[in-house]
Amino acid sequence: MSKLLFLLFCITSLLFSSTMFDNSLHNKTIKSASELDYPPFSIVLDNKQASGFSVELLTKTINIMGGEVSFYVETWANIKKDLKEKKIDVLPVVGRTLEREQYFDFTTPYLVMHGAIFIRDTQSDIKNLADLKHKTIATMKGDNAQEYAQKNKIAQTIKTFDSFELAFKALNEGEADAVIVQRLVGVKLIQQLKLKHIKMVNYVLENFKQDFSFAVVKGDTKLLALLNEGLALLKANGEYEELYKKWFQEESNPINRDYLFILIGLVTFFFIVSILFYLWNRSLQKLVNLKTSELTTLNKSLEHKIEIAIKEIEEKNSDFKKIIELTPCPIMLHNEDGNVILMNKAWCELSGFEPHEIQTIQDWINHTYIDEVKKSSVKAHIQSLYSLESSINEGEFSFINKDKALLIWSFSSAPFGIINGKKVIVTSAMDITELKKADELMIAQSRTAAMGEMLSMIAHQWRQPLSIISMNVNNTLLDLELDKMNKKSLEENLNSTLFQVQHLSKTIDDFKDFFKPNKEKDEVSLETIFKDSIQFVSKSLENHNIQLSMNCKTEKKVSLYSREIIQVFINILNNAKDALNEKNPSDKKIMVSIFEIKNFIRIEICNNGNCIKEENLSKIFNPYFSTKDQKNGTGLGLYISKMIIEKHMKGQIYAKNREDGVCFLIDLPI
Repeated sequence: MSKLLFLLFCITSLLFSSTMFDNSLHNKTIKSASELDYPPFSIVLDNKQASGFSVELLTKTINIMGGEVSFYVETWANIKKDLKEKKIDVLPVVGRTLEREQYFDFTTPYLVMHGAIFIRDTQSDIKNLADLKHKTIATMKGDNAQEYAQKNKIAQTIKTFDSFELAFKALNEGEADAVIVQRLVGVKLIQQLKLKHIKMVNYVLENFKQDFSFAVVKGDTKLLALLNEGLALLKANGEYEELYKKWFQEESNPINRDYLFILIGLVTFFFIVSILFYLWNRSLQKLVNLKTSELTTLNKSLEHKIEIAIKEIEEKNSDFKKIIELTPCPIMLHNEDGNVILMNKAWCELSGFEPHEIQTIQDWINHTYIDEVKKSSVKAHIQSLYSLESSINEGEFSFINKDKALLIWSFSSAPFGIINGKKVIVTSAMDITELKKADELMIAQSRTAAMGEMLSMIAHQWRQPLSIISMNVNNTLLDLELDKMNKKSLEENLNSTLFQVQHLSKTIDDFKDFFKPNKEKDEVSLETIFKDSIQFVSKSLENHNIQLSMNCKTEKKVSLYSREIIQVFINILNNAKDALNEKNPSDKKIMVSIFEIKNFIRIEICNNGNCIKEENLSKIFNPYFSTKDQKNGTGLGLYISKMIIEKHMKGQIYAKNREDGVCFLIDLPI
């Protein structure tokens, strides 16, 4: 029945189109092309000539209209491009889509087919379309299947090939998980390539329907009408049916006489209707001319309304620019070509640069960075923003303004849309320069507060060497007084005194280095750093009968600011000492463990002193919060430790109670 309706439609189209176009291709040669392998629609013979159902159908269609056709064989992507560029007149087999209707006009479909999924017979995890979500599919470049897969995002990865033959070979060799193709083409290729281990999934892609038509250059209405007329004639004279049976091997179903009489009656009826339609069309032409005049008037009215709408859009665009311009936070719009579209007032005032000075991202980088390595790093980071699909916080960046002053901004970026065919990113910033200065000031205050403790530690370190020096001097004086001085005893006393003086000097150097600011990160072992930290507090711990043990189970090095991490360790060790003295157990202990967990190194510093009240565990890292007496604590030590670990070293620090004391845990990324 569908074929009958198609025939009637084509006859009607034939009668109508014959009133408007020259109905002959006499002595004309139409240029066409055929793809490499799309059986049975397009195939290549051993002599490199094009053949197949669609190729023969186009040839017969043009021949019946009095013309000739020439073919060449090339990949689908290339022949589609050639038709688009008007290098050829027509293609024999093209699936009709909305995207292709922008460039081509299509005849009445001569065949409708559905797509299918093909997989290896060893695969059992692909049974329907949803199973392809995290898979790799293969298809032909530029084919309906590729457009369908991309539009519906049915797979994680889509590999395209110049032909479906190459796509099926890739599937057979395990380079893809499935092939999406029109089902008849897939079956024919499996037979042709003798792929014994490829099968079709028993699932119909309902939304992947292909209306196969001839395609001509957009606007070539004359050739389109002649092709539609030729198709109708082939349907009417039975040549289409013969060609269909030849390529699709369908059995002929005899038509009974009653059905034939009905068919003839219907054809006659539609023929008469078509003649009446032709006569009515002529009278309609006059009405069309009248309506055309009315439409011209209406078109002018619409043009005026469009002008008003454009003016309103321009006004809204101006309002949008004003909003961005007056926003107190720095904002910049820039596109994937590196051009700066907009830089608001806040950005200009804080950076000191005017819009004419920063016309591209490269201008911004050149003005705000001196080091070439840093310039390359920042440029690569900005380039990565153009692939964003959602907003991100980029973190903190330091740069110099026009007056060569150092600024620290926290940046965020998000995709803005497409402007003039280019991706545009909106970048906003917050000036945190003063906040950073406040953080550094607090760290300095913490070190100053720690200086008193350091002096106490120096006193502990010096007490024993000074006692030895004093004893050596007294022994020397006594020997002189008793007249028992000899060279050997004098040398021993002097050497002992010199050794102790050197020890005092080294102690001063160690404490002096602690107060030097870190400029660059060091690649160091945490075991080494912790042992350096112990030097500052060892005597103080000994004087309070505190035992310190360390168990290190990793030799990996970490990139960090060594003197800052020493300050953290000293803060925690001093807090442990105070907790142990307050509780005063019989065996005062500090236990240190250093080991790896996944992608970071953990330092556990535990003591068997007093536990921390549960309600205070979440507060001990707040500034100016202390569980000690006012004379014994400033409340800055743990706050500064948290700032150093989390902000400067991107790690984490927290505390937890245990059965017989407290543990401080530090996680540092490797």
